[in-house]
Amino acid sequence: MERLKESSIVYDLLQQQQIKIVGGYFDLETGKVSILNVTTGQRSTIQVNHIHAF
Repeated sequence: MERLKESSIVYDLLQQQQIKIVGGYFDLETGKVSILNVTTGQRSTIQVNHIHAF
């Protein structure tokens, strides 16, 4: 995630608060994504219904 901030485009969007970078873990077996809130330490889980490969 830190490496993304090296991009001038991403950096500018972060400074303008137009985007937020978060870390997540995608479980291939369940299709669930766990996102960790680094401020609170709490984990949120969401279900992904469709996966699009690029």
